[in-house]
Amino acid sequence: MSGCYYEGAGNTTNCYELYNKASLSPDIDLINNIVEQTVNSMGQHVNYYVNTYNTLSADNIYGEQPTSVYNGPHDLKIYIKLTENAFTLSKFGFSSEDEVTGYVSINGYLSAFNGKNVYTNLAQEVVPKSGDVFQMVEYGNDRYGNRGGNFFEITERTDQDNAELNPLGGHYMWRLKAKRMEYSWQPGLTGERGNEQVYDDTFSGILSSTITGQLSSDPKSYDYDVNTISQTVVFDMSINNTSLYGDY
Repeated sequence: MSGCYYEGAGNTTNCYELYNKASLSPDIDLINNIVEQTVNSMGQHVNYYVNTYNTLSADNIYGEQPTSVYNGPHDLKIYIKLTENAFTLSKFGFSSEDEVTGYVSINGYLSAFNGKNVYTNLAQEVVPKSGDVFQMVEYGNDRYGNRGGNFFEITERTDQDNAELNPLGGHYMWRLKAKRMEYSWQPGLTGERGNEQVYDDTFSGILSSTITGQLSSDPKSYDYDVNTISQTVVFDMSINNTSLYGDY
């Protein structure tokens, strides 16, 4: 030891440290095992999708990579705290959506992707990142009707929080923040089951028929014209000079 940080009463030869990470390595290994076992026993199975966006092959002017697809699903265990209808966001003008805080064992994540080449092909380290997506398939597998597990997009990854994540200074897990994902036909993902847009069917629209090309009732009539309303209620642009270049 290079220095004496504490001398007991009358002790001038042996030095003691209340905290020394090197000497606490057996305890850190024990906590690491406990964290992994806790996530494996109390966590939920999710389908995890890796966002394969890569800055090397993306168009960074527009910030997009049309050829990027989500790689998965990969089975992963996450200890989840779900907050449905996150009203904390509404005061900032955002719509109230579900949000998730998830805890992932580092060893468990590495094991889930052991032998898979997705990160090797991306030339990236094996870590969860913002933009990755997971579906809570185990939580949503017995929902009523045709509904299924919700999709969540990761917005934040944290591995250091001394008050919560790092007892004895060790690094055992990642804390993930995620928000409910709005599906917009991303390659590699599917929409949530039962999350359908309004459409005209027998219940809410025209009556169906078993005869091909035939309808049992006339289609709905949508006679609303926004141009007519604009001319009568707002102002009539047809009597104004709307030329972009004006008069020459």
